[in-house]
Amino acid sequence: MNYVRAVAQKAQKTLQSLIESCCERMDSEPRDTTSSEHQSKKEQTFKYMCLQCDKKLTSIDEAVKHEKADHIGDYKCDLCPRRYTRKDSLKAHVRQNHLLVQPFECSICKRTFKIRHSLLQHVKAVHDKIKPYTCGHCGLSSAEKSNMQRHIRKIHQRETDAVLEAVEAMIMMKDRQS
Repeated sequence: MNYVRAVAQKAQKTLQSLIESCCERMDSEPRDTTSSEHQSKKEQTFKYMCLQCDKKLTSIDEAVKHEKADHIGDYKCDLCPRRYTRKDSLKAHVRQNHLLVQPFECSICKRTFKIRHSLLQHVKAVHDKIKPYTCGHCGLSSAEKSNMQRHIRKIHQRETDAVLEAVEAMIMMKDRQS
């Protein structure tokens, strides 16, 4: 906590110097408010600035809360460098990335999954045969949008590239004949 307060205080000094340079520029430019009014408004609005993302904050409590929520993960994974601000996010990360446990089981075929969403997608695609994504090139159906995008990229992009290469070759042949 002392680290966060020190960062907030350093940010306040940085912001104060920015306010002062802003107000110095204002003194040399035409304006509809006085320099003291301008500086007063600036100081009332933002007193702290985050050194990591330059976000301006109105109080030290807000600065501490911002630093803790956005830049310091309270929950660190013991198996990799990832950090999380919420305990449930860390648990989900560990379950999905580090454990071999697959707690979600299909009641129809007994296949298991790490993530509930994957189980639901499996049931929809395999057992319910719901495949809402259809390839406009060949008519292949897919349950997942990402799978359809991969199919189009891998299969039909190659076809498009091959057609373009053939057209380029024909153009080169015509150029040589001319």
